[in-house]
Amino acid sequence: MRTVIVGAGLVGLTTAASLRLIGHDVTVLEHAPEVRAVGAGIGLWPNALREFDKLGIGDAVRRMGDTVDAWFFDAAGKPERADGYDPSRYRFLMVPRPGLNTLLAETVGLERIRLGTHVTGFTEHDTHVEVHVSDGPSSRADLLIGADGVYSDVRAALVPGSSAVEHEGNRVWRAMVPSGDERPGTTSWRR
Repeated sequence: MRTVIVGAGLVGLTTAASLRLIGHDVTVLEHAPEVRAVGAGIGLWPNALREFDKLGIGDAVRRMGDTVDAWFFDAAGKPERADGYDPSRYRFLMVPRPGLNTLLAETVGLERIRLGTHVTGFTEHDTHVEVHVSDGPSSRADLLIGADGVYSDVRAALVPGSSAVEHEGNRVWRAMVPSGDERPGTTSWRR
């Protein structure tokens, strides 16, 4: 099956690698001029690592990461966890996004990723889908997958009116801060 995936982020590349594993002929179309990751790191729980094991890259992912033992703290600073769960349920692997993206791109095969390619739309036919790009010929596929982010052009074309909506008053802060006296290898959330 010929599959076109729009977006070479973590989701698009993981999907591409997984579909290749079951025999799909995959092409990834990425608008950016290079495969790059947004953000510094990502926490991977055991279910994600099992999927990377299936792709044959689990050990490489584990080598690039650090195990984090997650804790939550009450207002007085007392560490707490929900009762009834084994401590292993609070461990995850923190990996650098750029390293994971690079590894996934290599797993997919760099020759299968077309960079600097902006998808402008698609046309569905009875037997295939035609993927239109701004700078070249259309691509023909049996399956089109939109993994092009929150502001997905594929989703907007497939489901008009489903564009991402800004939620007034909600903010996200991203930062890297010194850990101070926090135990190494842990994370915290204070409420």
